Order: sequence, then structure tokens, then C-alpha cells
Amino acid sequence: MAPQPESTETDETTPDDSPVSGIVGFLDSRVAARQLLLVSDSPRVVGEVVNGADLPIVLATTKEDISSDYADDCETVLQLSVKLPGTLEMLEDLRGIVISAYLEGSLGDGEDVVCLVANDEQPTLMVNFSISSDPMFRLLKARIEERCDLSVFEMLLQIAGDLVRKGREGHKVGTMFIVGDHESVLEASRQVLLNPFQGHTREERRVLNPENSETIKEYAMLDGAMVVSGDGYLEAAGRYIMLEPDAEAASGLGGRHLAAASITKETEAVAIVVSSSGVVRVYKDGSQELELDGF
Repeated sequence: MAPQPESTETDETTPDDSPVSGIVGFLDSRVAARQLLLVSDSPRVVGEVVNGADLPIVLATTKEDISSDYADDCETVLQLSVKLPGTLEMLEDLRGIVISAYLEGSLGDGEDVVCLVANDEQPTLMVNFSISSDPMFRLLKARIEERCDLSVFEMLLQIAGDLVRKGREGHKVGTMFIVGDHESVLEASRQVLLNPFQGHTREERRVLNPENSETIKEYAMLDGAMVVSGDGYLEAAGRYIMLEPDAEAASGLGGRHLAAASITKETEAVAIVVSSSGVVRVYKDGSQELELDGF
């Protein structure tokens, strides 16, 4: 009798065991979707989707090795700073990740995107997301456009996301941008240090000038708030907000959020608060309008 081959064990997982088994083919049939947003910390899942899907992929992950390994295979890689939550919690956080991708220019306004959340040890979640028809996103844009140039607001949100993900000089950064109604904001605040923008030309203070992004991030490390006019010019940094007596912020939030609630209640400005804990919040009319922790 011929010797029987010895049985061998392997740790490799067959494709049928993959949490996204069968989904890749389905994705390719979703002709209505223009892009795929893949949220995963699993090298196996990311590899299978990247190698199998025909849709352009925006990858969001907390793992730096996955970011670097698949940077050339994806349209964009978003390095998330927060731990990926469970499936049920992800539904709300997913909006923040989508908005982050939109602000980075990876997703266009009006495009449909398939969002796939998958890891080795959690159920797979797939939703279709349309930026232009999302009620919260449309409401946010409409409300912000009342107060300032939307492109200026979006640029500052993008910078806020960069500060959350990368910090500055190896340190986490907490800061606040106050946009619009700058004359009233300056009246309701005081300078706590020399204003670094004083004496500079308008072009040198223009937020939408790409060369100024690093300057804004640098001055974001200063104590106090940064004040920006509604049409996008840096007016001051290092401003201390004089709080209204009845100003209130959500329980557990610190002085910046209290200042943001106060100044937006007193003026027609909008405030973007970057928390050192990795969350970006937007305030208008004394209330929080948006919370993004998917950056």
C-alpha cells in the first residue's frame, strides 16, 4: 500500500471564512456607487477587498502599517486616531469618516459611496451613503453658509482633522477656530499674546492659500482662539474669549467648548473646537451642531 500523505495543519484562513466573503462581487454590481469607503483594521480584509473590488477605494484605518502597505492601491488612506467602535456604534461615527473623506477631497459632493465596515471578529456592516442627500450634512452646510464662506469653513475643518490625526511636533493639539462676524468676536475677546497676523497683507492672511496651512497649524499651538473673517482672512491668534454669564457646555467638556458656546451665542460666528482627545466639534448659536470623531 502506498504511503498516505501526512495531514498538515495550517493557520491560513480560506476565502470562505472571510467576513467579506461574497461581498466583493456584490460591490462590483453596485453601479450606482462611485466609490467604496472601506473601514477596517484587518490586513486580511483590506487585502481581499483591495485585490478584488473594481470600485475606487478610500481606506480608513487606525493601523499605520496597513496605511503604508496599501497607500499606493487606494485613492486615499485616512489614518484614524480613534479606536474603531463596534458595529452598532459605527453607524453614527461613519458619517464623521465620510465627511472627513469629503473634506480631504476624496469624495465629491453629490456622489454615492458604499461604506463597508469589516474586521475579523465583528459582523460586517455595509451601508450606502449619499453626501448630497444626507439630512444632517445638508442642514450643516445650509446653516454654515449663513455665517461664512463654506469653502473657508471646509478648509478649517480639514486643518482640524490634520491636527487630530498628526498633532504637531509629536504632541496632540487642542485649539479653536472662530469664523465669521470677526469684528464682534474681537470686541468680545482680548489678546493674551502678540497677534502674529498683525501687519501682514491680506494675501498672507488668506486661509484658502495652500501655503498658509502649515502656518495655521503652527499658530494653533498658541494659547487662545484663532479668529477668521467670514470671507477667509486670519485676523488674530491667541485671543481669550470673555464668557457670557449664562454660557453652558455639555457635561464633561472643557473651557474651549464653553468659550465656543459663549462666543457663538453672543455673535454671528461659528466655532470649530479641536479637542486633544481627538474629537472635533462645531458650535453655532451657542449650541453644538456637529461632532466628528472619525478623523
